[in-house]
Amino acid sequence: GFPQVRVFHRQADIIGSHGALMEGQLQATAKAADAAKDSVDAYRSAERAWLGLLSIDNFPFSGGVDGRAVRKGMLFQLKFINSGRTPAIKVSCSTKYKPSLIDESAPPAFDKLVMDGVQSTGTIVPGVTFLAQPLALNDNETADLMIRRTKVILWGYLEYEDTLFPRVIRVTECCCEGRYDG
Repeated sequence: GFPQVRVFHRQADIIGSHGALMEGQLQATAKAADAAKDSVDAYRSAERAWLGLLSIDNFPFSGGVDGRAVRKGMLFQLKFINSGRTPAIKVSCSTKYKPSLIDESAPPAFDKLVMDGVQSTGTIVPGVTFLAQPLALNDNETADLMIRRTKVILWGYLEYEDTLFPRVIRVTECCCEGRYDG
């Protein structure tokens, strides 16, 4: 009896130490898996599409715009770029403007649900710019801007997805102030 019990006790000790070793290896494997997942997430985040405002173009015009009779006015156009590393897909763009008195400090509120000119552009590949639909200030708005009575607040809203994160809707929103000779 006694020698057999001693062998079983020694085997139980060995099995216990193997269990502790296996538990340590499993914890190390779990940490390595977490690190690999974090690395993949960081890669995907760095490689995704990034749409942003590049510039705002403005120029005078004369004639009618969008069926409105306008003798002369000012056009503003927001230019966006995909500065990411993958295509932006299912891109839609909305723009709006509001004149605001020159001394008003807070920008006017814009209702995203009531946007003019929702423009669907499809896919924007990396490094490519695209222009939103132009925003046309009428005669009186342009005159008020030129005599520095008002400023114009330009608002742009983009929704898009990218190829690395399909079905995740990304949003780029910008609000800019424009002044005549300012």
